[in-house]
Amino acid sequence: MRNLFLILILFVANTLTAQVSQLSGVVLDGKSPVPFASVAIEGTSLGTTSNEKGAFTIPKVTYGEKTLAISSIGYATKRVKLTVNKPSHNVGELKLVSIAQDLDEVQITAKSEATKVREQAYAITSIDVKPLQSLNLDVNQVLAKSAGVRIRESGGLGSRFDFSLNGFNGNQVRFFLDGIPMENFGSSMSLNNIPVNVAERIEVYKGVVPVHLGSDALGGAVNIITNQSKTNYLDASYSYGSFNTHRTAVSAGYTNQKTGFTARTNLFHNYSDNSYKVLVNKKRGSVILKEMEEVRRFHDAYDSKTAIVDLGFVNKSFADQLLFGIVLSESEKEQQTGATMEKVYGMRTRKTTTVMPNVRYKKSDLFVEGLDLNAYASYNAGYVQTVDTASRTYYWDGSYIEKADPMDGELNPTLYKFTDNAFISRLNLSYVISQSHSVVANYTRNSVSREGIDELNNLNISNR
Repeated sequence: MRNLFLILILFVANTLTAQVSQLSGVVLDGKSPVPFASVAIEGTSLGTTSNEKGAFTIPKVTYGEKTLAISSIGYATKRVKLTVNKPSHNVGELKLVSIAQDLDEVQITAKSEATKVREQAYAITSIDVKPLQSLNLDVNQVLAKSAGVRIRESGGLGSRFDFSLNGFNGNQVRFFLDGIPMENFGSSMSLNNIPVNVAERIEVYKGVVPVHLGSDALGGAVNIITNQSKTNYLDASYSYGSFNTHRTAVSAGYTNQKTGFTARTNLFHNYSDNSYKVLVNKKRGSVILKEMEEVRRFHDAYDSKTAIVDLGFVNKSFADQLLFGIVLSESEKEQQTGATMEKVYGMRTRKTTTVMPNVRYKKSDLFVEGLDLNAYASYNAGYVQTVDTASRTYYWDGSYIEKADPMDGELNPTLYKFTDNAFISRLNLSYVISQSHSVVANYTRNSVSREGIDELNNLNISNR
């Protein structure tokens, strides 16, 4: 493991000393600026447009002989040859010559990120959720409308659900958030409590999963992509629904275009009483009757809070993206029934907490053009606890009787708490040989340590 991080450090160190320059200048028409002129380095994918004052900046230009092409509607294209040999290179004033042009109708077409993903060599469905971000939906509700996806929930908000993708379910299907495995987030954060306005798009892989996800999924994968915009943005929403359901989400981002410093956050809170009505068998004493009655659930509330915060740098010579983040999440789920509807609980709960620091690093054209590095590491220090300390027998009308043994509990007395300390790291190197061929190498390491203790039963379990 130490060798893996040593390699990563060497990659970053070499990139920091790579010979790259930042080109700058001003595009003019005489003495007047030419805004929104196209400025590109021929033979590369590097380019930009001038701002309202005609100024432009092109970062990460490698040393050597370059040809700068400047063009704008109504002007003749200007080409300037130059030698890039210093970290900061100002080409000065670039004056364009006006020409008379009669333009025919021009149509500009481009592919969205969702379209580009769908054209990959995988059986994949890319769902663009931007049109749905104003609706009161969670990710599960959006996925349920995708072909081949079947979702069966056992109750209201925060309840357990079964996810099936083309007939595969359980561990055969994996879930990711920005490429990070969600099983390391803990049960306080899942598909049925992530609001759709946090996502930019959802990728559903059916069958073969890309190497860069580093997963052993046999049946497919779901990758939720959050807002990756490098501009400043703020999105907030609140909704209220039946059974006292409240859903709040805030997504914000800030990027300093000069320094590359960026800060992003996603905050969301879900709460519901889940006090809907259900049909149960009537009881006479301990005898269960065939006759049914309608009752309201009174101990099924769900409360979850999540904060995802990232700080770092983007579009720098040493990294396209270097982010240090943390995921904080907690939830509390009241348990209304046992395995059957006849057994009713009135105080039994399950609590979950996630504390997961992480680091992400991306660099395109590392050392040579076409070589990309993508690295990630995280550690989850969360826990899960079941609380059952009330020695009572509850009934569907909310009444109860005390049990003879004050330490009996509703099901069984417990304060069992276990920690899932999960560490995961992934290093991905890819090299584009041509437009149709590439080579990818991926290394993933997972380590899980589970320790449990029950203060009521003197139970201590360790599993590594």
